[in-house]
Amino acid sequence: MQTVPSRIILALFTTTLFITPPLHAETKRPKLAVILVYDQMRGDYLTRWQHLFQEGGFKRVCQEGAWFQNCRYPYGITMTAAGHASIGTGCVPSQHGIVGNDWWEPAIQKTVYAVESDRWKKRIWADGIALGDETAGSPERLLVPTLGNLLKEKYGDASKVIAISAKDRSALLMGGTKSDATYWLDKSGYFATSSFFGDRVHDWVKKVNNTKPMDRWFGKSWERCRADVNYDKEAGPDDVVGEGNGIGQGRTFPHPFSKDKTKPDKDYYEAVVTSPMASDVIVDLAIEAIRAEKLGQRETPDLLCVSFSSNDLVGHSWGPDSQEVLDVTLRSDQQLKRLLDELDSTVGKDNYVVTISADHGVCPLSEVLKAKGIDAGRLFAKEMINDANKFLNDYYKTNDQKWIAEGINTWIAIRSATILANKLDREEVATVLARWTESQPGVWFARTRSELGVGATPEESTIKALRLSYRPERSGDVIVVPKPHYFFAFAITGTSHGTPHPYDRHVPGVYYGANIKPGVRDTLINPQAIVPTYCRLLGIEPPANIYGKMPDGLIIESNSP
Repeated sequence: MQTVPSRIILALFTTTLFITPPLHAETKRPKLAVILVYDQMRGDYLTRWQHLFQEGGFKRVCQEGAWFQNCRYPYGITMTAAGHASIGTGCVPSQHGIVGNDWWEPAIQKTVYAVESDRWKKRIWADGIALGDETAGSPERLLVPTLGNLLKEKYGDASKVIAISAKDRSALLMGGTKSDATYWLDKSGYFATSSFFGDRVHDWVKKVNNTKPMDRWFGKSWERCRADVNYDKEAGPDDVVGEGNGIGQGRTFPHPFSKDKTKPDKDYYEAVVTSPMASDVIVDLAIEAIRAEKLGQRETPDLLCVSFSSNDLVGHSWGPDSQEVLDVTLRSDQQLKRLLDELDSTVGKDNYVVTISADHGVCPLSEVLKAKGIDAGRLFAKEMINDANKFLNDYYKTNDQKWIAEGINTWIAIRSATILANKLDREEVATVLARWTESQPGVWFARTRSELGVGATPEESTIKALRLSYRPERSGDVIVVPKPHYFFAFAITGTSHGTPHPYDRHVPGVYYGANIKPGVRDTLINPQAIVPTYCRLLGIEPPANIYGKMPDGLIIESNSP
């Protein structure tokens, strides 16, 4: 399959633009665009628990905004970094280059992290002291501009771009290379940034860090937040086989944060992030950013990107049908209300627009599915790699050679040195490996790089989705697709995502605020639609070959009758 070189794609994104006509003169442009990403929130959560939401949060945006109940990712490898990059750029991984959280780069025969860099240092400031000087990441692996980049190109420094998350990759890939402020929660319990953006730590971040924001739950436990909700009825029993225990927090409520600890430490902070409480801190920082940077309070528009990572960590441990995921969702509802109230009072209700989505969904717990008579299970990459090495050694009659380099995000990479040492053809070895792999328990099918681009197969729609996650210089030799309700796992409990199956690709799609035409819609859209929609609202010219498309009739073009 031929692939356009990245330098040509970059040129297309920076020079080949189509002109977006202005909104009707009577329509007032929003002064602040807000993107809210709830990591691992499946699209069915808003429907399933709509009757439980209180006034002012999810109920408000779903009832008063445009709620697309059929919002799905078009590509196949549904991971956090890929999702945030897609939301931030309006493109798919084959375009923006973020094909997973990690990937194998054949040219350097090495696995890299999506925001990995050895050039930049972590910057943290609290209590008047600069803390830490460890290596920090950057958004430099993105191959196309983010919405934030486009906004800065249009309005320059008159517009502000802010990105906040608990995960570094989420903040970095949403904010992009021209962000004014990109922060994430560090293992120290403070917000950190990268020296890629300079050595400055904003005063409003110092203000929050000085409060030791993550320490407030030390000695406490995570309890259910709603006494009026029957958790057993809405989410099932609290104690379910297959659930994890977070970071030593236990399988059932209440979940202690600091058991047997005398002071906050790395494990304590990790436990807080693996709960809804860290999202309270994220909202705190977002509110400080709105006030300090005067977001939406000037003539030029601003962009605020906020990603809530705790939903994902809770979901991984306890699963989507758990009382813990119900509770983190109900607390997200309360946190959203607090943020919307701040936007109403500081920016003004008619001056901002908010979009709510997620970076991916998640598969139910294997044990929950098996109890319902559904074939389900976990695949363990390390075991598959060991078995694949043994198979290839037997097949090619070699003596305990290492054939498999890595197995990352469903890709298996073959070591170039082993192929060369045995004078074999790479594609032939990949084909042999693919046929063996798809015969393994729990595997739906496997394809080599070339097989992703040729011929029709019974899985044609899935192959198309996988192509959108494929970039040759950032992919392995064989892609492995688990059967429905199977997934690659790192533990014998909990669950995961990353497949092209519907439960991993279905996410929320809600637009609310200035110039948005309200209504519930069943139109099929994807999260990539956020960028072209915001470009239209903000008077920006989007790149000509952007993947996302603004939904028809979403924007109110005129205030006149």
